[in-house]
Amino acid sequence: MGKKTLRNERGIALIVALMILLVLTLIGISAISTTTFENRISGNERVGNNAFYAAEAGIEVGFSRLPTVSSFSGSAGDANYQSGALSDTTPQSSVYLGKTVVPEGESIELNDAELYQLNATGRYMGARKEIEAHVRYLHPKF
Repeated sequence: MGKKTLRNERGIALIVALMILLVLTLIGISAISTTTFENRISGNERVGNNAFYAAEAGIEVGFSRLPTVSSFSGSAGDANYQSGALSDTTPQSSVYLGKTVVPEGESIELNDAELYQLNATGRYMGARKEIEAHVRYLHPKF
């Protein structure tokens, strides 16, 4: 009788081994898929950050050119920037918003302030980021 039960269970080890192999294969495929997805996310974040830093460099250029409101463009490493909004295809001038009086208590030595709106768009490998800054430019008294 012992031989009869052994003959009926001969293939069970193979089936169990194949089932375990299938489960491990599915876990491996899932891990590879997750790793690939995370790699793409981090790559997109890096590209977006480079575009943002290029736009920030453009804002700094705009700050350095005040009180003129001319358009500008340039590069920051591998990324490019230009004055203007995301929707602008060519560099646009900064916007002069008018004059304002310096609020009381801020500084006695300063004349009227001029208000400007600076927009800069950074581009890097297909990513585009825009920064908008509202600047109060103060003229010192001489």
